[in-house]
Amino acid sequence: HELSIMLWAHGTAGVCNHQFFDAVVDEVLHARGIESCAPREVANSAWAYSTIIGRCHFPWMEAVSTFSRRHITEFDMQGIGNVLWSFANVAVYSELLVQEAARETARRIREFPDEATHNVAQVLNACQTSGMMHAEVLDAAIDLFLSRGFGGDGGIGARELLILGNAARPAKQQLAQNRWARLDTFVQEHVLQPLLRSVPP
Repeated sequence: HELSIMLWAHGTAGVCNHQFFDAVVDEVLHARGIESCAPREVANSAWAYSTIIGRCHFPWMEAVSTFSRRHITEFDMQGIGNVLWSFANVAVYSELLVQEAARETARRIREFPDEATHNVAQVLNACQTSGMMHAEVLDAAIDLFLSRGFGGDGGIGARELLILGNAARPAKQQLAQNRWARLDTFVQEHVLQPLLRSVPP
């Protein structure tokens, strides 16, 4: 626990100490074992290492992928997003991990929409960066965002809408029940048209 806190603190402060980061990873992999960690600790440590060190430590990333797939239901939404971004930051991807994360995110959107809303965009953005977006999570996210409306208390912001639109557009033919058309209309009405109207002639 204390090791993940130190990595997270270094990561949020932008402190790049290769020897320290590598020593922590080696301690987790070879002494304590990654299964001794809680999901939040793995997510925070993976994000911090990839963000600050900026290179792929293959044994570490393989262990993170295996652990995350095995314990995906135990991660909170921010943790799922942090794990996916730990791969995206170093341009290395685990298709099995992305699939598991997408399925779990879709399930939570449907079953716990209030809890899922705030971190859906982070997961969608990471999935899109990996090039392995899944229609199931897109369908669920579109339904959630459209049901919340735009802006105000509980509404979806422009940034989140644009992330969803960018993620959904390449897969629009795979989306069910005219979801792309409804999302496109919503984004046009609430984001793009107001933006165009604000530009001086």
